[in-house]
Formats: sequence, C-alpha cells, structure tokens
Amino acid sequence: CSSTAHTALVPIDVVKTALQQDGGATYDGPIECAKGLVDKDGPGALLRGAAPTVAGYAVAGAVAFGFVELLQA
Repeated sequence: CSSTAHTALVPIDVVKTALQQDGGATYDGPIECAKGLVDKDGPGALLRGAAPTVAGYAVAGAVAFGFVELLQA
C-alpha cells in the first residue's frame, strides 16, 4: 500500500529534480516545468523512476510483514 502512495508522488519528485537541475534557466515554476517535460519527452517522463520506487517498497513491505509473521509464530 505504501508503494502506491509513494509512486503517486513520483511525478512531483521528477518535476522538483528537473527544477533543481535547471536552476531557473528554462522553467519559471513547477507547472511550466511539468508541461515542458511532457512536451519534450512525453507523458512517461513524469513517471521516470516509478518502477524502482514500486519495487523497493514492495520488497520493504514483504520483508517487514515477513518478520512480523516470523516473530508472531
């Protein structure tokens, strides 16, 4: 469940990172940045990094719940 919540925030993180790398040279704000990324690289650009996020939280959740079950037995 946490992987869903964190994956939903990936586009915000992508825009934030693009703004940090840009340093104000190209984009005036986050909405313009998001539009620019979509225009330049397509809508999938906003989901860059979503797969590792899902995988990481899925593994973390499986390990956490696995240990809970192990310790309750």
